[in-house]
Amino acid sequence: MTGVQTCALPILLSVANSVADENYFVVRVDHNLTAKDSLFARYIRDTADVVLPLATSPIPLYPQHDLTNNQFATLEWKRLISPTVVNLARTSFLRPTEQSVLPNSIPALSYFSGRPDGRVLVNGLSQVGPVQDDPFRLYVNHYVVGDDVIWSLGAHSLRMGANLDRTQDNTVVSAGNGGAWTFNSLLQFLQGTATQLQAPPVGFDDTTRDMRELFFTPYVQDEWKVLPRLTLNLGLRYEWNANPSERLNKLTNFVELPTGSLQKVPNAYARNPSKNNWAPRVGFAWDVQGNGRTAVRGGFGIFHQLILGNYLNAVAKKNPPYAATIVVTGQPAQAITVANSQAYTAQVGPSLLSPNLSPTLVDALAEFIQYNLDPSYDMKFNLSLDRELLPNLALSMQYVGSQIGRAHV
Repeated sequence: MTGVQTCALPILLSVANSVADENYFVVRVDHNLTAKDSLFARYIRDTADVVLPLATSPIPLYPQHDLTNNQFATLEWKRLISPTVVNLARTSFLRPTEQSVLPNSIPALSYFSGRPDGRVLVNGLSQVGPVQDDPFRLYVNHYVVGDDVIWSLGAHSLRMGANLDRTQDNTVVSAGNGGAWTFNSLLQFLQGTATQLQAPPVGFDDTTRDMRELFFTPYVQDEWKVLPRLTLNLGLRYEWNANPSERLNKLTNFVELPTGSLQKVPNAYARNPSKNNWAPRVGFAWDVQGNGRTAVRGGFGIFHQLILGNYLNAVAKKNPPYAATIVVTGQPAQAITVANSQAYTAQVGPSLLSPNLSPTLVDALAEFIQYNLDPSYDMKFNLSLDRELLPNLALSMQYVGSQIGRAHV
């Protein structure tokens, strides 16, 4: 029998154990200082060590090794000022941390000196190389102080206070600094003919960002029993966030769009978008017949959306002139080899500083947050009816709605 013989690529099936170790420790102390004063203290530590042998490929060359060490400490002082007034003062320190390390390094995938190993992507085959963002380190510090006053005043149950949170978001992420080669087929891979090279140019691999934020959230809330069968819940919050900054002033942005140039900026935004973040809330509960069998409840609130430091870090780590990634495709990519890739990226790197960020035959990957950002919020509301039909049977109907006033996209 004659004919064309075909040979399929072999399939590699790998099985490996994912090993995880976790240690959780908590200690709590409650102490009554006097008849009116008491202290509460708590410390929590949660550590974990996880190894994923086949995180990116059935080829067990680059296991992902994640380490976490989360610590939370809280101290609260409760003061009974009078039979109707209680004060709660507290301070906290929170430090969640996570890091991923690369246990292996293969010289053939070390494309750029001083950087992590890169990746090889062949169409139809599994990736060879580490996870794109490995290694990384995430360290966040929260320094929190707050105070709450609870006051029972006749038909009113008042609660008011404020919370102050100083946040230090420290991030070191590889963000693909090792580079990635893409081949359309196994044959092109064997021939060394790449269709795409994606990598930060030489001198554009500084992805360390340490964002600094300050949050201040005072509030007042009143649960008012207007009538024996009607209770109102009235509240107002102010959700203020200082204009975020970076510890070493490594922030850039387009100050004016669409024609503005790339400039260093002292803060994430041109103006603080949270200055008018007032958030009123109102709700009610009505016992229709006064026998507890029929109840109508409803509520409305405005909720503001803040862009937090972890997202700002994720964007800022790709800001030229400190960091950027180029994508070389087509014939230019075919002319680049592992041997000359570092020299090539060094040559085209300076063109990333031009306002349009588009070198000839090269696309640049950079991310920015709108510099003149408007505040974002949404309005949420609900209405419900509950009716007891039988001692063991009740009917409940509810409507829940939301309307976005302005959204970040």
